[in-house]
Amino acid sequence: FFSQDLIEGVDRIGELLQRNDPTSELSDLLDTDGGSVNIPAAHDIRKLHAFGADLYVFATNGVWRISGVDDVFRATEYSVQKLSEDGIVTEDSFVSASGRPYWWSNIGIHTLGVLENGGVGVQNISVQTIQTYWEAYGATARGLVKGVYDGLRRRVLWMLPNSDETNENKRNRFLLYDETLRAFIPWTIADQASQTDYVVDAIFDTGVTSGDVTYNVVDSSGNPVVVSSGNPVVVVRSG
Repeated sequence: FFSQDLIEGVDRIGELLQRNDPTSELSDLLDTDGGSVNIPAAHDIRKLHAFGADLYVFATNGVWRISGVDDVFRATEYSVQKLSEDGIVTEDSFVSASGRPYWWSNIGIHTLGVLENGGVGVQNISVQTIQTYWEAYGATARGLVKGVYDGLRRRVLWMLPNSDETNENKRNRFLLYDETLRAFIPWTIADQASQTDYVVDAIFDTGVTSGDVTYNVVDSSGNPVVVSSGNPVVVVRSG
């Protein structure tokens, strides 16, 4: 559904209908009317994402683009185009990287890219890089994947449990995608001998900067360690 044009005020945001009475003689649909977009072939829509002037619809059986003529959406004039059969496996796999969408389907990891004809299309970024490694995660674990974006370093991070993990909230395996290098970096967190702490989620805050942090060195009793001159021993770590 889409609302009426909001130029006259945000109070029309809930008006998902046409202004003219459809039963009267003046029943024409207006460019600024509200309404709905019907995509009969879409099954189980999981995500809507605005990218550029278009709206992208992510369902389990494909990806569609809703666009207006000359990049202007009107109730009387728009188009719906199916871009790919490779839909989204779970909404949590979707990541918006400063607007650029990434998502997992049943066959790989995808994003939107510019085609040879200048248009926008779906690109599989795992098929020629880490496809075998990605498939080894297993369908069950891939269905529990969760993604987040590090805007400061331009990295996408996906987290998921091991294939044999019984706690679906425990994230053992991680997959980083570096947008600058266009490279994947996989890594894992091994269990401790007992009472294992584990990752359940991640968040990146681009408003927090990093810098060097100085720590005083202490012994096992908590007493400061000093050198012969009496000055404390310190270590510097990047915060």
